[in-house]
Amino acid sequence: MPKSPKPFLPFLPLITRYPFLKITGIFLEHEFGGFERIFETSNRVLAEGIEKGREIVEAIIEEKEFQTRPIHEDFLCIDCDVACFKKCEKEFLSEECISCSECFRNCLLEHPTEFYRKRKKDAIISAVSYLYSRILVSNLDDWVRRRYAIKEAERYSKSFVLENPLILKLLASDLAVKSEFRPKFRSELRSESKSQIKVHVSSYLKVAVRLKSPNWRLLNRELKRGYISLNRTDFNRILEEHLRIKLSQKELAFVPEIAKKDIDVLKAKAARKRESLPKISFEKIEISKFPPCMRKILADLRAGVNLPHTARFALTSFLLNLGMDVDEIISLYKTAPDFDEDKTRYQVEHIAGAKGTEYETPSCETMKTYHNCFSDESCKGIYHPISYYKRELAERKIRAKKAPKVRK
Repeated sequence: MPKSPKPFLPFLPLITRYPFLKITGIFLEHEFGGFERIFETSNRVLAEGIEKGREIVEAIIEEKEFQTRPIHEDFLCIDCDVACFKKCEKEFLSEECISCSECFRNCLLEHPTEFYRKRKKDAIISAVSYLYSRILVSNLDDWVRRRYAIKEAERYSKSFVLENPLILKLLASDLAVKSEFRPKFRSELRSESKSQIKVHVSSYLKVAVRLKSPNWRLLNRELKRGYISLNRTDFNRILEEHLRIKLSQKELAFVPEIAKKDIDVLKAKAARKRESLPKISFEKIEISKFPPCMRKILADLRAGVNLPHTARFALTSFLLNLGMDVDEIISLYKTAPDFDEDKTRYQVEHIAGAKGTEYETPSCETMKTYHNCFSDESCKGIYHPISYYKRELAERKIRAKKAPKVRK
């Protein structure tokens, strides 16, 4: 009796825990015939996926954790590796292999039909919830989308540590991270002493500039023939940051009718959340006298942009030097998409000198080094942000003295 195909069975657990993979689009196209048709269909499975997508975005707005229990079964078998359905010579799990996907589409693995149906249901729910949540956040304020990208990338990355090298290779390729793996076996790769993962310098630098530890500076890494060797932990962090970049992009291909009401409701919730944040008066200092770099960093922070650590350090030390207190600065950071009050307090107090060393504001040269300089004509002759601020205040006093007095 001939075996009946079980389309995409090897990939169903992966689609369930990583619905951002390109194979998810091929799977949905196979199941529904197109993205638009997904939301024209009505059944309990799709309704569950849509509801889950809505809950993800609500949790992001309300700053709550969205809990999931991903499946970690691995069905990738040696039959697919050595001789796929089309007997082709494509490298297994390469971009060409996934784009073809014929061996996965025509999988003949022997598993009970009920087992397959359950795995397919889980995959559809995860894929639809991911797609729907991307549609929703793409039509909300930018700060919601940025926070969504950070929190969802963190959630997905928790599964990276459990993956074998083939899946890590697939994730890297899917996220356009140019990498090399040695060795290829799970047991050896899981040992930090034996792991050899290399990332091309272009993929490394794209995200390393946003990571706060000095360890991520290129000067502290060994660069050989265009590649940097990383351990599993650092490699997973690289994948997470590339995923964050992917999730921060807008998904505006179409807006299904069912999403329009949800978008209106979520916009109202986001507005209420934004209004609930404390207002900073800046009574002690004058923003109009800030140098261009600090005005730009502050504007980005208020807009919900996820600032790199170097920009946060520069702004924090600058405000502390101008006399702003720790609690005021912490309140300012509540608009950051990755805000964590305990971590923020620790970092601000550390910069303020709670640990014995009070940090100075970076000079203009240092600001340029970390790409935080946004100078204009007003910066001529200035070598430090504090000097700019003091000069502006002094010139205001001079103009005030020169201004003619009005007789009463």
